[in-house]
Amino acid sequence: MGNAFNFLKTHILKLSPDLNGDIAKQFVSEGIDRFVQERIIFASSVIARVGVEKINEDDVILTFSYSASVLSILLLARKNAIPFRVILVDPRVGDGGACSRMAKELLGCGVKVTYVGMEGVSYVMRDVDKIMLGAEGVMSNGSVFARVGTLGVAQVASAYRKPVLVCCEGYKFTNKVQLDSITHNELGSTDGMGTKEDNDGADYLNLLYDLTPSELVGGVVTETGLLPGSSVAVLLREME
Repeated sequence: MGNAFNFLKTHILKLSPDLNGDIAKQFVSEGIDRFVQERIIFASSVIARVGVEKINEDDVILTFSYSASVLSILLLARKNAIPFRVILVDPRVGDGGACSRMAKELLGCGVKVTYVGMEGVSYVMRDVDKIMLGAEGVMSNGSVFARVGTLGVAQVASAYRKPVLVCCEGYKFTNKVQLDSITHNELGSTDGMGTKEDNDGADYLNLLYDLTPSELVGGVVTETGLLPGSSVAVLLREME
C-alpha cells in the first residue's frame, strides 16, 4: 500500500494548479488505472511466463497457502501441457480457507494436488524438486515478509537442499529493512487455537506473517525476471 500511495502522490504532483476539478479527477483516476494495469495485472502475467520456465517435466512443486502469483505460474504450466504435480501445504490457523481455494482452482484445471498440513512438510520434502512461495513484501536486504509458516517451509527446504523461489510483483518491494517477525506484524483471530474453555487465562497469539532471511531464498521471480535477493535494492532504485 505504501508503494501505491507514493505512486499516487507523485502522480498528483504532476497536476497543474490551473486544471479544473473534473479534469484533475480524470487525471488521477487514469493514473490509478495505469498503476493497476502495469504494476499488478501485467506484472502478474509476466511473472507467470518467467516462472513457468523454471518448471520441468514431471517436477514436484511444493507451495504454501494461497498465492496469486504462484497460482498464475502453475496454471500457465498446466495450459502449456507440462506434466507436474503440486504439494500444497496448509497453514490451518488463520488461513481463512485460502489454501482450500488454491487447491480447488488447481484441481479444477486438472493439476494433481497432494494436500498436507505443516506437520507433514519434512516428510514430503524429500520428494520435492522445487518450492514456489508467495510474499506480502520483499525487503531491500532480500528478506521475505510472507504468510506465517513460510519461514518454516524455507528452513526445511534448506535442510533438504531444495531450491526456493519467491514469486512477487515489484510493487511489493520495499526500501525498509526488517530483521525479525516482531518488529512489524499483524495479529489474526485466535478462533480455532485450542480449546479456550480448558485453558482459561492463557494468552493466545496468532501472528499473520513471518520473515524469511534472504539466504534461504534461491531467487525472486518478478516481472523483471529471476533475481537474486541481493538485487532487490538495485531494482528499487531503478523503480524510483
